[in-house]
Amino acid sequence: MSDPHAEQVVRDFFAAMQGDYEAHVGAYEKYLDDDITFTNTGLPTATNKAEVLAMVKQSYQAAGFDRLTSTFVEVASSGGTVLLLRQEQAWAGDKLLIDYPIMGTFKVVDGRITLWRDFFDTGPVLKAYGFA
Repeated sequence: MSDPHAEQVVRDFFAAMQGDYEAHVGAYEKYLDDDITFTNTGLPTATNKAEVLAMVKQSYQAAGFDRLTSTFVEVASSGGTVLLLRQEQAWAGDKLLIDYPIMGTFKVVDGRITLWRDFFDTGPVLKAYGFA
């Protein structure tokens, strides 16, 4: 049976993340469990919130964007699991650097995200950064 609370936690998390690096950090601090497991295509798995925060900081610095936005395409939930297809955009000022789809799986326990797995096609990312 669908758990509307778990889905709302994920929706609130992404709403809080819209914007710059500081918005991301605030959302991560509020919604991620201290012992979260985070896996993203091609990156090492983070096994706690501190590692996730370090990865986000490195991503902002390495990729040259200053804010991220996202739009929900499809959401499905059952129990504490939420599946989310979203379109994500990375920006440098007013310049859109990349716009690509991401499929994510989230597990929510007691209002905190304990598992986050993102999958995406690396083609648009490589193309945006001149590798394809």
